[in-house]
Amino acid sequence: YPATNMVEPMRSHGLFGGGFLLTRELLEWFAAQYVGGANPSDPRLSVLGADGLGGVAPALVVTAGFDPLRDEGEAYAHKLRAA
Repeated sequence: YPATNMVEPMRSHGLFGGGFLLTRELLEWFAAQYVGGANPSDPRLSVLGADGLGGVAPALVVTAGFDPLRDEGEAYAHKLRAA
């Protein structure tokens, strides 16, 4: 259930960011609290922007069909498999 992209909204943010518990506005608020004054493009905050994920510990990534974070989780899992 990772938030892995603090730079730009993913498609699932728009699809599922309203009418469910985790709204687009709440996602933006959480991102602002997490990033603070740092650069949101920093790969330590937005791991999808990292050059590679070699050396990252094995992970189980779980996504849900109507989750606004779904696309980030799937992209992260794909990048982990490629590493």
